Amino acid sequence: MVEIGHYSLAFALAAAGWALIASLLSTVNRGRGLQYSAERGLYASGALILISTGCLVHAFLTNNFQVEYVY
Repeated sequence: MVEIGHYSLAFALAAAGWALIASLLSTVNRGRGLQYSAERGLYASGALILISTGCLVHAFLTNNFQVEYVY
């Protein structure tokens, strides 16, 4: 579970970065495709953050001290 939370946070950062770049490029190019991609990137980053939060809550409930934040 720890690895799932870690990688979901890394992918959430990448998705948020893509959403930022795509939204900036969509204003320059005035393309609707990049705008939709930026929206989906934000949705994906939100979902991935929820997954990582769920993994952290699971670590709290099971007393998994492998995670530094649980100490």
